[in-house]
Amino acid sequence: MFKKSKDLKIGVRIIVGYLIIASIACCIGVIGVINLKNVQDSYAFDYNNSVKALEYVERMSSHFQQVRVNLSGFALGTDSEKLKDYYKERITYHEGVIAENIGYYNDILDDYEIYEVETELSLVNSIQEAVNNFEAVKNQLINGLETGSVSKEEFVSSLTEGGTAHDLANITEDAIRELIDYNINYASNMINKNGMNASSSIIIMNVAIIVGLAVAIWLGITISRSISVPIKKVVNAAHQLAEGDMDIVFDFESKDETGMLVDAFKNLVASTKEQAIMVEKIADGDLTVNVPIRSEKDLLGRKLSEMAQNLNYLMLNIASAAEQVSVGAKQISDSSMTLSQGAEEQA
Repeated sequence: MFKKSKDLKIGVRIIVGYLIIASIACCIGVIGVINLKNVQDSYAFDYNNSVKALEYVERMSSHFQQVRVNLSGFALGTDSEKLKDYYKERITYHEGVIAENIGYYNDILDDYEIYEVETELSLVNSIQEAVNNFEAVKNQLINGLETGSVSKEEFVSSLTEGGTAHDLANITEDAIRELIDYNINYASNMINKNGMNASSSIIIMNVAIIVGLAVAIWLGITISRSISVPIKKVVNAAHQLAEGDMDIVFDFESKDETGMLVDAFKNLVASTKEQAIMVEKIADGDLTVNVPIRSEKDLLGRKLSEMAQNLNYLMLNIASAAEQVSVGAKQISDSSMTLSQGAEEQA
């Protein structure tokens, strides 16, 4: 895969690297948002349920106290039937509120798995059982007082310390207090748990940031080297060529712009070598070389071709002049011989 990426255009590689880094940044952001949302939801869920649970338990406790107060009023009040009916009505109302809040509390527990709230269910059931036992004794006392089977002194004695109703009331209050303590401890534990979750989220975010930063650095170095290494090789080759060294070999292949640059430089070196060979042949006296002209703008090729042609023309002129000198010298020699022969004859 990395080898194939070297064939991508430089612009495409940079865009792909940017998209990868952007994707990593988005992933880090999404992870952070999800973790923060989970912590926030956990805090909100536990806070709401804890507040509601304590609110319901507080109502159970306060209304149970009202039941005890009104029951005492019923026992200590006058023989007025209207007043007794009032106390009985208030007792019934407060008992209804207690039952209602126990139901609300159970509704909260329905949002959890049974194994998560097993202790709480046991505590709520203990309250319900204690309330039922107290209500049973209370009903016996009220009915007995109304029918005359229970005297007012026996009624009051049951409500005072050591009495059955008093003991059951204390058991009910102890059960309610135990549930309150459980909720306080639960809230404290949830705060600690959510704090640990928040710390874990911070650690995950830091790890994700470090990994993303490492990947970004690695991508940057990889893309940079894929561009700089071949360009550096071309620069070194250019220095070699400038110094007249044409023994240049490239061990790099790519289909991107750097590969195109290397291929173009290879063509330049090959063309320079070819022209150097032409110059070498001309220098050795071979004026029959045919210098290839690569294009209309090939100044060096055209001038080498013109130089070869001019040298050819010059050599032809020299040869012709030498021949003419040779003919003239022969003619002079022949004339000298003729003159010499004529002088001899005259003598």
